Amino acid sequence: MYVLRLVLLLLSVAQGERHRWYHAYFPRFFASDPSAPTDERVTALPGLTVQPKYALYSGYLHGTSDNVQLHYWLVEAENRPDVAPLVLWLNGGPGCSSLEGLLQENGPFKVIPGPALQYNPYSWNKVANMLYLESPAGVGFSYAQDGVIGTDDELTAQNNYNALLHFLEKFPSFEGRDFFIAGESYAGIYVPTLAIQLLRKESPLKLKGLFVGNPLTNRDINVNSALYFLNYYGLADESAWTTALKDCCGDECIRKCIFTDNTSSKCTKSITYLKHVIKSGLNLYNIYKSCAEGATEAADRIYSHYFEFRPSVPHNLDRSKQSNKTEKVLPCIDDTVIRAYLNQPQVRNALHIPPEVYGEWELCNAEVNKQYRHSYSDTSDLYLEILHANVSVTLYSGDVDLVCNHMGTEWFLDDLQLQADQSNFTRWLFVDEDKTKQIGGWEKQWKLNNAVLRFVTVRGSGHMVPQDKPIQALNLFTDFLNDNTSSLGLSKIVLCLSFLLSFINY
Repeated sequence: MYVLRLVLLLLSVAQGERHRWYHAYFPRFFASDPSAPTDERVTALPGLTVQPKYALYSGYLHGTSDNVQLHYWLVEAENRPDVAPLVLWLNGGPGCSSLEGLLQENGPFKVIPGPALQYNPYSWNKVANMLYLESPAGVGFSYAQDGVIGTDDELTAQNNYNALLHFLEKFPSFEGRDFFIAGESYAGIYVPTLAIQLLRKESPLKLKGLFVGNPLTNRDINVNSALYFLNYYGLADESAWTTALKDCCGDECIRKCIFTDNTSSKCTKSITYLKHVIKSGLNLYNIYKSCAEGATEAADRIYSHYFEFRPSVPHNLDRSKQSNKTEKVLPCIDDTVIRAYLNQPQVRNALHIPPEVYGEWELCNAEVNKQYRHSYSDTSDLYLEILHANVSVTLYSGDVDLVCNHMGTEWFLDDLQLQADQSNFTRWLFVDEDKTKQIGGWEKQWKLNNAVLRFVTVRGSGHMVPQDKPIQALNLFTDFLNDNTSSLGLSKIVLCLSFLLSFINY
């Protein structure tokens, strides 16, 4: 351990970094950024028996105007926060809080019954400064001063972009730092639309890459592939599946039968059975997990939310049916403990939530979801523009998620018609808790100029990969950062050695 610290010290000196020597020798004991807003520092987080040595900040960032107030929570990197990259994390929905990512997926703490917090040994802040943003207004602790929470993809991207500019005003040390955008689910829309804002407006943030899990990329492909997914995993009767293919796509063998927009009455009738499989109460986020509130209770809500009552995410097979109902956004997901924790007065005080933010914190705001207007049904042009700008992209997919399934994501990427790596399709390995190398999943790559587009499956994971497979998720995330950081040589070695030190008890 001491040898590693000494190596860190010598490497830092060799780079000529203008930091006190103990910043390298004791990487967990860095002073916080002196330019950071001290009034937004989280000094004591309820539910922890031992407070972290790295800094936490919580406060508000304005959108395109002061009317939009977006709540942020910054978690500094465990080691070398002064050189570690900055990563923005966005959960999806639309209408779901990024604090789910922080407190139930990849953050340094996880909420447990009590409610209390326990440290997450596979937190992504081991290798990066993590910025969690609750967006759009109306989500979590974020709000609009005029109470209007209706928005769309473009306006959300503009508000998020302006929030980042405001963030740099509060934390100027991050200007020019390597910057990445990450997220999951509907962040398949949030992330590329925000990236386009950054690229077209020549932002002071140095965008290096996008890292999105189980993303929504194309709504029609997502639904068509979902029906293939049912057959692939043995969830649909084979004869019913064969009949649906024949009635909807004819006699020829078609890899991607288009079930959406099919006006054939025979097709509509034959896929009714497949739609009822989805309505059965299956946990669509992980087909091998139980449904939190029970299959019977969840059945109607799951079906109506995803496939019947409105053109939402992933899309509807029956576009003719609409509803004014406001449904729970995430069926089958148990948010009891995280709601109990974040709605404690002492937690709100610690996070500097103002009293005008009335009402309880919710994992997902159903009204935001209902009012949200979808500007994009397909993101192909967005991702191509990003890749043309030499920004690399990794899309990873838990392979037992039906909501944004891995088959649809792969179809979407294949349709971009980029130059494929000759090594496709290959396994990727990770080191498990018992120190053995195991298969994490499968991957394929494409190239465009200097950018790499990578598709990765995560074996046995559902929609929330960092929650279901935390070791694999941290492994993928660390590799992604190492492959795309601009700081080569000694500074990258410092980052890697700091990562090793983070697993050593002091």
